[in-house]
Amino acid sequence: MLVAAAVAMTAAAQEVPITRIAQIYGMAADPSGEALLYLATERGFFVVGPSGLAQQLSPGTQKFTGFAANPRESGTFFAAGDATGGPADTLLMSQDFGRSWQAVGAPIPPPAFLALDYFAGDPNKMAGASDALYQTSDGGLTWTAAVALPGQPIDRSAQTLFVGTTSGLFVTEDGGQSWLLALAEGRPASMVASVGDGRVFAFVIGQGLFVGGNAGQPWDLVAPATAFEGALLHLAGNFAGTLFAVTQFMKLLVSDDGGGTWTAFTP
Repeated sequence: MLVAAAVAMTAAAQEVPITRIAQIYGMAADPSGEALLYLATERGFFVVGPSGLAQQLSPGTQKFTGFAANPRESGTFFAAGDATGGPADTLLMSQDFGRSWQAVGAPIPPPAFLALDYFAGDPNKMAGASDALYQTSDGGLTWTAAVALPGQPIDRSAQTLFVGTTSGLFVTEDGGQSWLLALAEGRPASMVASVGDGRVFAFVIGQGLFVGGNAGQPWDLVAPATAFEGALLHLAGNFAGTLFAVTQFMKLLVSDDGGGTWTAFTP
């Protein structure tokens, strides 16, 4: 079932060049190791391969703002946005690789998230960032009161609650009650993402791509900023160890050496 769901790019489905998608809000690598990426965008939910043609998976007028892939359940995605063509649903879930989406019936829906992520150890526990930080431990049905962020959020990762801001990368281990500077004091961190093996990647504008781990572990520069055309906005990895990234100019990149070198994923 996994393979069938992952590679079902049919000629009958509508396909558009990836260059026509203006804004990508989230990305997930295909868990089976196939060279496919799932993209949550302002125009809907797509799957794209190295050909550069993106196939829209679910029908309707859609716009996503936040997106996360469940690390324990392949093909289960959680998003913020609208997948019905009507009023914004705010919180959405798909369990079939993005082919259909259902509104999550939170009694008091939080504001639309700009970033979402799962905690690696508990698939029911997530964090979301808008103008503040929210957390849930029941799969998105209820959300805790917001706590303040240490700066204007750009991106975040829920492995240990890292937040990339306009003034650096910060980390919290107490649910946001206190924050420590983890990297890049005074510099914007445009992306932070955790991968399945526990590594955390962060992109610092003007410096490059760093890899680290939980609070207290050192950060290593794996690729300088000059290796990229613009800043990185999103990063994801698959079970085979391949990394994928999206730049600020919506170019898709791939790395097979842990992020040291990158090539174009699509023509």
